[in-house]
Amino acid sequence: MTANIVLVANKWWEAVALVAVLEHARDIKRDLSASPLPFDIISRRAPKDRGPEPRLRLRVAESIVTVLCIEDHIPPGADSSATVEKLRALKSQADLGAVDTALVIAFGTAASPTANSAGNVVVGSRVFLHDACSSHDENVARFPSGVGEVIDSKFDPANIAPAEMSAAYEESQRRFLISPVGGSLVPKVIASPDYVSVGVINVLRSEDYRVFDSLAVDHFELRKGPEQSVQSVDTTHGVVRLCVDRPFLYVSGISNQVGKFAEEVMPKRYSQTFTASHNAAVCVAWMLPKLCEYVSSY
Repeated sequence: MTANIVLVANKWWEAVALVAVLEHARDIKRDLSASPLPFDIISRRAPKDRGPEPRLRLRVAESIVTVLCIEDHIPPGADSSATVEKLRALKSQADLGAVDTALVIAFGTAASPTANSAGNVVVGSRVFLHDACSSHDENVARFPSGVGEVIDSKFDPANIAPAEMSAAYEESQRRFLISPVGGSLVPKVIASPDYVSVGVINVLRSEDYRVFDSLAVDHFELRKGPEQSVQSVDTTHGVVRLCVDRPFLYVSGISNQVGKFAEEVMPKRYSQTFTASHNAAVCVAWMLPKLCEYVSSY
């Protein structure tokens, strides 16, 4: 059976940036390409189109790489930021076999506990989820287990260590953009098997993220292992991990410091989020050939 990689983007604009970067390569003037080589594109769907088909399917070596966008599978009119809607969308894709025999990579933008980190890209494999709501109504997502504890991956985390991915990280960093607000002056890949993506679920009002993001980091600090640390905070990576029991990685493009979304993202929302998505996509693109080698050995 063909080994696969499924990239799961959260929002449509993150998926658009990812697809654009994966297509951005030619054999001439390679230093102007975002990706390491022209991948063999099998199918592609326009950003404005909604539907069950993936955003992109391409062949890399002997593997099929698929880009899924969670927001594409949330019904029109529903709250695409609600954890329960993301959970339903992910379950529907899993039930259809979209992630069978796959390495699953959660892709998207995130906050960092560290100031002036926008534009950096965090790569890790462990997640920690903090539940912001004790309600049990239908608008709240519930998981049978895993919330409030560090969850490991079935994918060997040593494969993403800088020693293994040094060439991919170095080449992607050369192509990184600088965020206009609160950005790292030299954006870089921050990768480690010990990095944990801290996630917040069931935040029912957007203005409450400022409080719950910091609270989630505090809860993680009380439960983490001796070598574990948090470099990114988001809403979706952990949901993907708990919903899809497959070998797992996450790639977070940092858009702002924790608690400073209004100050650092909102003034230049497009350029701030595009930079984070673009840099994360470039990192993914350069990792793919090596990751395909790993999944072929499953």
